[in-house]
Amino acid sequence: MPHSTLWVMATALLTALTSSLLGPVNGPSSTAAQQEDAAQIRDLAERLLTYPYGTGAGDPARAQLIVGRLPADFPFPLPMPPGGRLVGSAVRTAGTEMMSIEAAIEAPGTPAQIVTFYDTALPAAGLSLAPTSYSGGGGFQSGSAKRSDTFCLGETGPWLTLSAAEQAGSTEGRSDVRVSVSMRVATVTPLPTSYAGPCSTQGAGYSYGYGSAPGRLLPRLSGPTGVPMQTSGMNMGQDYVASSVTATTAMSVSELEAYFAGQLAAAGWARRAGGAEGPAAWSLWALPDEGEWQGFLTVVTAPGENRRRLSLLVESAATGGTGTGIIGPAYYPFSVAP
Repeated sequence: MPHSTLWVMATALLTALTSSLLGPVNGPSSTAAQQEDAAQIRDLAERLLTYPYGTGAGDPARAQLIVGRLPADFPFPLPMPPGGRLVGSAVRTAGTEMMSIEAAIEAPGTPAQIVTFYDTALPAAGLSLAPTSYSGGGGFQSGSAKRSDTFCLGETGPWLTLSAAEQAGSTEGRSDVRVSVSMRVATVTPLPTSYAGPCSTQGAGYSYGYGSAPGRLLPRLSGPTGVPMQTSGMNMGQDYVASSVTATTAMSVSELEAYFAGQLAAAGWARRAGGAEGPAAWSLWALPDEGEWQGFLTVVTAPGENRRRLSLLVESAATGGTGTGIIGPAYYPFSVAP
């Protein structure tokens, strides 16, 4: 079963555990029954979250659930979105070594607002964007969930990733936030000596150019609430980067262009020209403090009912678009999956 599914199940059990601990007490027998139920729920949730790490030394793996708080030895102060609530955390260990920590948070605001908050709050807490982050998290984000890039506490880690999604059943604009902190890579066999983690400037990902400048020029673009958006990955070379997405919506191409143009303007981009005619809308942009780099946003009607294809291209006139390269969900593990 996928790890994400196990975490969702365990979170539901964590909520049940909290309810049983805080539920009504009618007497000593009720208290004893509630404590027994809570212990069984905790045991089940921790078993669901436990999977072998294969440390090479045969150390047993274990997951521990902590209701309403983080472990005492969490490696840095975790920022909390305004009005947010820490539901709890799960700590995974192998023997006596802590391997990873995952935290569940609920907070008011859209997923895009949550990610924007952490873009500022995590660096303020002492973390920096991983050098292997090819795009700085920019470009079109998937419609149902927004994710932040990998942030590092140091070149050898720990490193943090987070995601935010619209909270299921919420009518108040709340988001379900998941924070994952890795102390080191978990593998079944020992890592090759040439491997370096996402925080190392000597890592394989870095040497292939995922930390290059073009990808970092794209701002993060989030779609309208309730509009499904399926990303198509990144197309990137030394002198250009492009992000594309397919949206399902009754909004016109001109309305969508205006919606995303507002986000580009908020990121400091300056509109040079633009227009809309029939099934297409477009705009040309100057990037802030980027010399000869320029941006080109297009929105066209795609085949099928209420389908729109959007593309954002950033390129440099200095080198004439000679670079090549394709990065997508199948090729790069940190890309946004559909």
